Amino acid sequence: MQHVVILNDWESIKDAFHKDSFLGRPEVTPFFALSGTRGFPDVNGDVWREHRRFTLSLLRDLGFGKGGMEERIKDEIGYLIKEIDKSNGGPIQIQSLLSPSMSNNICSLVFGHRLDYLEPNRVLLDKAIETVSKLIHPFALLGGMYPLYLTKLFASVSFLTVAKSFIPVFSFMK
Repeated sequence: MQHVVILNDWESIKDAFHKDSFLGRPEVTPFFALSGTRGFPDVNGDVWREHRRFTLSLLRDLGFGKGGMEERIKDEIGYLIKEIDKSNGGPIQIQSLLSPSMSNNICSLVFGHRLDYLEPNRVLLDKAIETVSKLIHPFALLGGMYPLYLTKLFASVSFLTVAKSFIPVFSFMK
């Protein structure tokens, strides 16, 4: 159990994140602390600040915070709306549209163009993301409740499955 403070208005959030005492991160669950070495999920303090500064700088260089990226996101929203309109008001599985729409923003950034929703490489990428999500999400939520040896066993099996599902994605990226 941990004490938690919830900030639910813009002013208090803005004030909090301007203070160093609020910049720390919570202790990592066993799921992320498997190797015993420090990694991205448990970085804190000066190392975290350095990583954050580097990431923000890199993202700015790639177009975040500038009009170009905003335009790409708006374009992708247009494609998403067209896909939703195809349902003619009928029920749709919104997740099947949201995932490719969101990842298309990243594709646009990384590859310089979006991928059509039905393009085979798009489908391949979405399946890989879904595999990772299905494997990691439930366990990450409950990971702190399991003994470390079960967490390690699950992580090693999951890693192999995730790695297999990303082999075709890596080929596509090359």
